[in-house]
Amino acid sequence: MELTVERNVFLEGIQRTLSIVGKAGLDILNNLLLESGEDEVRITATDREIGLVASYPAKVDTAGAVLVNARKIYEMVREGEGREVVIRRPENNRVDVICGKVVYRLPVLDAEQFPTVLVEEEPAFALETSMLSGMIRKTYATIGTDELRPYLCGAFLHTRDGRIRMVSTDGNRLSMVEKEAPEGVVIEGVIMPRRAVAEVRRFVDGREGLLEMGIRERACFFRHEKSYLRIHLINAEYPDYERVFPVDEGMKIIFKRDIILSSLKRMNVVSNEDFMGVILKVSPGKLELHSTNPDVGEANEEIDVDYEGGAFSVTYNVRYLIDAVEGVDEEDVVGDIREGDRPGVISGKDDKSYKSLVMPLRE
Repeated sequence: MELTVERNVFLEGIQRTLSIVGKAGLDILNNLLLESGEDEVRITATDREIGLVASYPAKVDTAGAVLVNARKIYEMVREGEGREVVIRRPENNRVDVICGKVVYRLPVLDAEQFPTVLVEEEPAFALETSMLSGMIRKTYATIGTDELRPYLCGAFLHTRDGRIRMVSTDGNRLSMVEKEAPEGVVIEGVIMPRRAVAEVRRFVDGREGLLEMGIRERACFFRHEKSYLRIHLINAEYPDYERVFPVDEGMKIIFKRDIILSSLKRMNVVSNEDFMGVILKVSPGKLELHSTNPDVGEANEEIDVDYEGGAFSVTYNVRYLIDAVEGVDEEDVVGDIREGDRPGVISGKDDKSYKSLVMPLRE
């Protein structure tokens, strides 16, 4: 095996794999499979739950395949010099990584020992990369982490009435975003694990145009040009999330997004894992925010809001409110608030495609 590839291109390709390799605790999965074919090098990484396969242009003198330590070859290429990298296998048990005048020698394993990542040839439908990235951005923070409830440890993706929805909840809050589904696309409902959702976001970020997507038996795959990502799905039934949204009208408060977000972040300065509450005292045209922590201190602020109802107060987890407001992409944020232990709902004033439900804290 011998090939030449641009160093920056190769480095970026290896870097995209580092969040996948070594997560399953098996030594073989700390490695990358490098395969040279006609005018390209293909890099494969997997932890058996997530698989990434990507091809990059290369000048191939001799075809072949090697299995190399992902972290080490990344460091070698990163610290190397020159515009190109030469990968050469002069012997069965090692490979040379040549960066300009720098020559590294790296032991290799038998490529046949590496798990196969099944690459589906026929996608089911196409999505805009920006749409999928935006949906993940709005829902990722509320994905659960309690492994005793695995059905909450992922993002739920399905279609309803011609709309594609992504939903996540950790039991204390819930985010939902929906967009118009491509014509003919029907998704009965799949749960993508939290870590896999993060990989999908990394996969689409920085890319433009259409992304091919498909769902097979307990697996979901994505393809963009010559990059392919395959993830295993959570085998569970997602709870009926729609029933937790209030059907009655709450007290509507309209905030300016940048103002309320900045104020909440200032309240968050005095919070920690034991004291995360922020008290909202609402009166006509005014919102008072108060956060206190006996270990740190307290914070108080007053901002103008659009509200004409009676005075009331409610306490929320300040970090949950920050996440909810950050999901709104317009200037005016609507808080549909209720007193007592009933949830509040955050959304945009005009765009209702995103909603975040937050349960109050007990005062």
